[in-house]
Amino acid sequence: FVESRERPTWLVVDRSASMAFGSGQRTKADVAAEVSAILAAAALHNRDAAGVITFRAALDVVLEPSRKAEQLERILLALQSRSTVDSTTGSMVGEPAGVGSFDAAFDVLERRTLRRSVLALVSDFHDANGLARMARLAQRHDVIACVVFDPRERVLDGDGLVECVDPETGKRFVLDAGDARERAEFAALATADRTQRVTRLRATGADVLEVSTEHDVVERLLTYFEARARGGSSRSQGGAR
Repeated sequence: FVESRERPTWLVVDRSASMAFGSGQRTKADVAAEVSAILAAAALHNRDAAGVITFRAALDVVLEPSRKAEQLERILLALQSRSTVDSTTGSMVGEPAGVGSFDAAFDVLERRTLRRSVLALVSDFHDANGLARMARLAQRHDVIACVVFDPRERVLDGDGLVECVDPETGKRFVLDAGDARERAEFAALATADRTQRVTRLRATGADVLEVSTEHDVVERLLTYFEARARGGSSRSQGGAR
């Protein structure tokens, strides 16, 4: 991460409802927080300013980049928070529903990133909106799209009927994990969705890194930045498993 060379780092973290999913010990939100914490620590260790924006259906936290000694602690507290502040009453409210949107975060970045910066966007990117704005940001900044996923989103396993719910729309549906044809159709759809998502993200000019809830996050990030240091392409950093 030393390559940033005096460039502020913004961590933009999706905390919408879909990020609460996890089939193992960690949810996507847990992994997103871990990725962001490691990147913040690396940037600050390199004496670069680091800040964070978290969002759900709307903005949650905006913490301006800083090199101050207490900045890492402030970022960690922002990442650990499970509530947001009602801007009208000032009171804390629980986890809101709804689709996560980068729009409000991009508003902040477009206003406040006057110099070249590192923008790490950490999300499952289920919402494909905002790619045109991401492309504009990538023309001026080093944009890294960190796609967090859970293996069960790509492979239907187990036996019998599986009741599923889309956390962002509330839509419920049932899949038959014991049906080989249904498993194959699920896998094919998941593969097509993943390919389309990564292709569209790369088309913006962003670097793409995929991180699974089953990955060792530190090892994954080390491999990614070692490849960048060698001039490697983000295309080698896929996460099919």
